[in-house]
Amino acid sequence: SSDLNGSNTTAVISGTSYIAQGGGSGGIYDQLTPTSGGSGAGGNGDAGGSPNRTIGASGIAGQGYPGGNGVQGHAGGGGGGAGGAGTSASSGTIAGPGGPGYTWDNGQTYAGGGGGGSWPGQSVSDAGAGGTGGGGRGSYKDNADVTVYGPRPGTVNTGGGGGGSGANASGGNRSAYVTGGSGVAIIRYLGSQRGT
Repeated sequence: SSDLNGSNTTAVISGTSYIAQGGGSGGIYDQLTPTSGGSGAGGNGDAGGSPNRTIGASGIAGQGYPGGNGVQGHAGGGGGGAGGAGTSASSGTIAGPGGPGYTWDNGQTYAGGGGGGSWPGQSVSDAGAGGTGGGGRGSYKDNADVTVYGPRPGTVNTGGGGGGSGANASGGNRSAYVTGGSGVAIIRYLGSQRGT
């Protein structure tokens, strides 16, 4: 459901409202289809349900890109970033990385997509890497200790997406989830400093 998406942020400038949409929520194995948002969530590795849960969700033009597709078996696609789409899983074991973030005028990159999770993955290379700009990597290694093998949250003050979870039906990782990184507002204007 869309209420699991990241929160929207509204800025009012000279009476006009500008809304930055929160990122789409990732799919939950055999329960929830990935959703669209500012950036789209990556598809998971379960082909069940309607529509097919392996299909990545779309982003919003001008804010973010779509997520990559998952592969049955089970490996998830990476979430979309502000600078590029998430990558689809390359096999039923190797999850897709998150899409890259957007590099702002200050040289910093923000809003990278979260990496997909892999249920059967046995090494960190099987987990989807987080996209540049604060995206967190996905989980791997079935239902092992989530503190070691579980997904990683997005980096604070970047708006990066959290990594996807991957585990079998009885595994602890199945219900493990992490948050995206907190966002940051950047205000630019000509001349000397006026804001604090």
